[in-house]
Amino acid sequence: MNREGSGLKSDERSSASLCTAQERSAAGEERARSVPARDGMIDSELGHNELLAIFAHELRSPLSAISNALDIWRSQADLNAQKCAQRMLDRQLRKAIRLVDDLMDLSRVKRGVIHTAAATVDLSRVVGDAADGLTHQFSAHRQTLSLDLPPEGVCVLGDATRLEQVVANLLCNSAKFTQDGGRIEVTLVRQAQDAVLSVRDNGIGIDPGMLSSIFDLFAQADRAADRTQRGLGIGLTLARGLVESHGGTIEARSSGHNEGSEFIVRLPVLSTAEAGAQHATADS
Repeated sequence: MNREGSGLKSDERSSASLCTAQERSAAGEERARSVPARDGMIDSELGHNELLAIFAHELRSPLSAISNALDIWRSQADLNAQKCAQRMLDRQLRKAIRLVDDLMDLSRVKRGVIHTAAATVDLSRVVGDAADGLTHQFSAHRQTLSLDLPPEGVCVLGDATRLEQVVANLLCNSAKFTQDGGRIEVTLVRQAQDAVLSVRDNGIGIDPGMLSSIFDLFAQADRAADRTQRGLGIGLTLARGLVESHGGTIEARSSGHNEGSEFIVRLPVLSTAEAGAQHATADS
């Protein structure tokens, strides 16, 4: 299955531009705030203070956008602007909730108490669902998302919700570090006994010296040269923990600055017989 999507409907562009500008303005103002220098020791008092500081910085961005949306809503603007404000509220509330949920899940992963169900999961459907949930994020930045998924599906044993979380976090990461008008490509194939998922973008890339630590908390703060994309890096850290809890691996590849990046997830694939046995067990 191949699927591509980008842009907004022409009758929504004017109102959407206003909302997008409000959201970007709020995000830019918050990202421009300074954060104390790191010493790399998360368990130290300074590390904990930095964690709280960056989390507050990350959370303020959607909260500021929500405040802007409420101002538009209260201003008795035209109907299109009000509908745009409602969509902004929905998006930014979801963003804030996802940030808090990811932080809570990361804590569970670190403590080894994350719960993952064991069922037959079609990764093609998981990837499609994750992409559908992020359509507006790509459209708002005129980014093109391309999906190349096998029509017969690729089944693994795992938790569909957690695996969708992995895919969504990788897509959000690519969108964040890819310029407006950029391209993100997702492919899923079966290689021997593995299901191999690739998320590739033509964004700012990753310094080769960072590849070994890109999944660590705080690593993302140093990735963007203009410092506007600093953050906790919760998404990638959580993605690694969830993939490993499914018996898989995840790696990052990049040729360097402005060369784009690729994240590759490998999960043990279920054979047709194993998938059938899992279905039978679930139905009994």
